[in-house]
Amino acid sequence: GAPRVFAARIAVAGAVEGESARLTNVGWRFDRADIARRTGADKAELFNDVQAAALGLRRAAPGDAAPLGSAGALDFTRPVAMVIVGTGFGASLLTPDGRALAGEAGHAALAAADAEEERIVRRLRCETGFASLETVLSGPGLSRLHAALGGEAGVPPAEIVARALAGRAREAAALRRFCLFLGAAAGDLALTFGAWGGVAIGGGVPRGFAAFLRRTGFRARFEARGRFAERLRAVPTAHVERDDLALLGLAALP
Repeated sequence: GAPRVFAARIAVAGAVEGESARLTNVGWRFDRADIARRTGADKAELFNDVQAAALGLRRAAPGDAAPLGSAGALDFTRPVAMVIVGTGFGASLLTPDGRALAGEAGHAALAAADAEEERIVRRLRCETGFASLETVLSGPGLSRLHAALGGEAGVPPAEIVARALAGRAREAAALRRFCLFLGAAAGDLALTFGAWGGVAIGGGVPRGFAAFLRRTGFRARFEARGRFAERLRAVPTAHVERDDLALLGLAALP
């Protein structure tokens, strides 16, 4: 017969509130009692997907987190921030005692660091009503950014990345600007969370262009934090290629 399900753990791309969760970018809803009833599980648990990825980060192989910059490897004896850039933008804080805290960082306001970015943010604010981190730092966001910089509208993010890596100037400029926004967001999160152990970057969008990310001003923008620039220079950043961090995190829970 069918195998018995004793427990179900599900990571969802949205906020978990009490006994239920709803995906932020799709209208799907998850309910713990309903999952238990449908699967026959004795216990059902819901987790934010980035929270689960943060839990998995500690269990990935050391070589899976490739350093970005010269500040060294992630230090799990101190708080570490996990950033996932995919269909949306999410962040979680992994504490030294192994807990992961979830939030909705993707919906914080997008900041501009120069005149070009001020123009981009103004344009996106007119188009969407509110320019959040996720407005640019996501798959759809990369397409928006490409269009905002004069590229054709609606180009899939994977195609923009492929063209950029092949040397196409307009796409390379869009991807470079994306990396600058990402560096700024990562630096802000390091300060906000007190993530002195480092910031890890993962997700489907940056997967495959770590070398490009290193060549941009990502790290310089990460460190450009005024009076705290020196403190940020000592904070590691890393790129994680693995796409199963959430599974690792959920599997490792007691």
